Amino acid sequence: MNIVMFGFFQEATGLSGAIDREPRGDRPQDAVPAAGDPLAVVMTALFNLMLNLVVVFVFILAFGVTPTWTWLLLPVVIALLATLTLAIG
Repeated sequence: MNIVMFGFFQEATGLSGAIDREPRGDRPQDAVPAAGDPLAVVMTALFNLMLNLVVVFVFILAFGVTPTWTWLLLPVVIALLATLTLAIG
C-alpha cells in the first residue's frame, strides 16, 4: 500500500515539475492557465492511483487480511496526499 501511495506522489510531482520546463508555444496563452497544468497532472496520477488501489485490495483480500474500521480513513489520507502533491506541484 505504501509503495502505491508513494508511486502516486512521485508520478505527480515529477510530471508537474517537468511541465514548467516545456515551452508553451503550441497552445494559446490564455486558452488554459498555467496553474491548471499541475492540477491535470495530479488528477491523472489520482486516476492511476485508484486503478492501482483496486489491484492492491484484490491482493489484500486474497491473502486473507480482514478489513478494519480504520480502512474508512483511506479517502481522507488520499485527499490530504493529493492536496499536498498539488501544492508541491
